[in-house]
Amino acid sequence: ARLSEKTAAAVNDLLVLVLVGRP
Repeated sequence: ARLSEKTAAAVNDLLVLVLVGRP
């Protein structure tokens, strides 16, 4: 597995959490 893919997945999850956390 490439680090870039794991990093992209982690960043994507963080973005989703932030967007969902918004009221």
